Parts: sequence; structure tokens; C-alpha cells
Amino acid sequence: MYKKKNPKKIKKTLCWDKRKNISKILHRRNG
Repeated sequence: MYKKKNPKKIKKTLCWDKRKNISKILHRRNG
């Protein structure tokens, strides 16, 4: 999935995944 040539892109996607996970956890707490 990740391209070795572009580490910046990988970092961005990892941050996005973390945000997604955090939003999921918050949703569960509220839900």
C-alpha cells in the first residue's frame, strides 16, 4: 500500500489513520 519513495505521504496517511481511530473511539463513547 505504502510507497517507499515518498515517506512524507506515508506519515500523512498514518496521521489520518490515527485521526480515524480517535474519531471511532469518541463515537463509541458517545454512542
